[in-house]
Amino acid sequence: MNRSRAVGVAVVLASTLAFAVEQRTVDEAVGLKVLSFQEQVTDLKEKVALSKARLRELQRLALGGDPAAAQLVIVHHNRVGPGYALASAAYALDGVPVWARAGEGLAAQPRIEVFRGRLAPGPHLLSLQMLYRGTGMTLFPYHEGYTFKLRSSWTVQLEPAQGLTLEVAGVNPFDLTASPEHRLGIHFELTPDAQR
Repeated sequence: MNRSRAVGVAVVLASTLAFAVEQRTVDEAVGLKVLSFQEQVTDLKEKVALSKARLRELQRLALGGDPAAAQLVIVHHNRVGPGYALASAAYALDGVPVWARAGEGLAAQPRIEVFRGRLAPGPHLLSLQMLYRGTGMTLFPYHEGYTFKLRSSWTVQLEPAQGLTLEVAGVNPFDLTASPEHRLGIHFELTPDAQR
């Protein structure tokens, strides 16, 4: 009987030992998973901290905290004359829309400030699109109802702590020899901003 009891105790010890080894292996696996998750959380915390720092820097630039940032003002002028009415206009700076309007009231506004902001020094691309409608109030009344779409872009180089005003105008050079779709144009004029 002692022998069978010894075998029984040995079986119980062996199964307990196997369970303990198995439990240790499971605990180690769980521990490794927890460690992996902790590393991922730490990595995410670092990325969030970097994103917050970048956001603070962008806010500082946008609110005028960087003395090297340049001030840019973009002004739209409507100089096409009574024969054409501005129906819509859209401006984008470095591919980001900064101003877009459509409607009857645009034609009545000879000057519209479309952007005023601080930007990092360097080149910046202004892209724009204007849509004009013929009013019939010209030598050629058949223009009434026609639409004329103008697209253009302009690269402005900003220097540190510089202030510039970019005047953009829809113009009609009154070239009667040009075909109707080529009678309108866009004029750009860049001037230093004296109010900086």
